[in-house]
Amino acid sequence: MMAGVNIEIDVHGTDAIQRALKHIAQAGEDLSEPLGDIGEHLLNSHRKRWELERSPEGIPWAPLSEQYAARKRQERPAAGTLVYDDLLKGTLRYQIES
Repeated sequence: MMAGVNIEIDVHGTDAIQRALKHIAQAGEDLSEPLGDIGEHLLNSHRKRWELERSPEGIPWAPLSEQYAARKRQERPAAGTLVYDDLLKGTLRYQIES
């Protein structure tokens, strides 16, 4: 059995993805530039969903348990659903290798 990667992209006219796919077609063996474009697009999409508190499918995040929500309101009244000390938000990264 061989290991591998399968990337499926449903573009629906998204300009950034269209440009990235064009770069992929022209890149030959070194895909670092187009993969970087895709990585940046995914990071931007992630940040936007984070601010909206939505899943990648657009579903609102589940509410906190009543007990935790009460404690969190006392400790961090302005913090969002998955935000306590703002560490989790910045953990998404991508790594590109030729």
